[in-house]
Amino acid sequence: MQELTIALIVILILSSIYLLISYPIHNIVYRKTFRYRDYKKLMKYVEKKDYRLINNFCFNIDENTTGHFDHVVFGSKYIYLVTDKYWRMGVYGKPKDQSWIFFKDEKKRMYIDNPLEKNELRKEKLSLVTGIDKSLFVVIVVVNNDCVVDEDVLLNEQNIITKEKNLIKRIESFENQNIASINDDQLQNVVYMFDKKSKQI
Repeated sequence: MQELTIALIVILILSSIYLLISYPIHNIVYRKTFRYRDYKKLMKYVEKKDYRLINNFCFNIDENTTGHFDHVVFGSKYIYLVTDKYWRMGVYGKPKDQSWIFFKDEKKRMYIDNPLEKNELRKEKLSLVTGIDKSLFVVIVVVNNDCVVDEDVLLNEQNIITKEKNLIKRIESFENQNIASINDDQLQNVVYMFDKKSKQI
């Protein structure tokens, strides 16, 4: 009986140590691989749908300024400009707020630029330098699944924030809209232009 009690105590101690170590390690791995996982998820999706994808897309706004999107998905109805954001605890803000509150932990918080507004500005700049009507762009901020965020907050119908697990579903909702598809030849030229611009950086 005493041996069984000792064994149970040892198991409880080892389990506690495992939980204490594995949880922070899991968080570190999750944070470090977040952007890569989004890329892999999008790559699998575009291959299935026969779409196109450019990862880590950069473009010149002027001689001194560049714009960046982590992923650009060329769908049949829209071009999706995706920005990855890993926020450990959560964020809060209204669509038109200049700044949002970022909760670093239970006690610490700081102000960050409104990510929807930042994406909107990048989208407008990209429209200017490419000549592509901005109505063809959908900008998406993707956050980690455990981030506390209101996914119903949007700057406009084509500027949204979503959790990683809902990214493909949100893209599909746009692709299922009853609008005309982008001409295949025109889309291929756009993909080529984007790829060329990104390589010039």
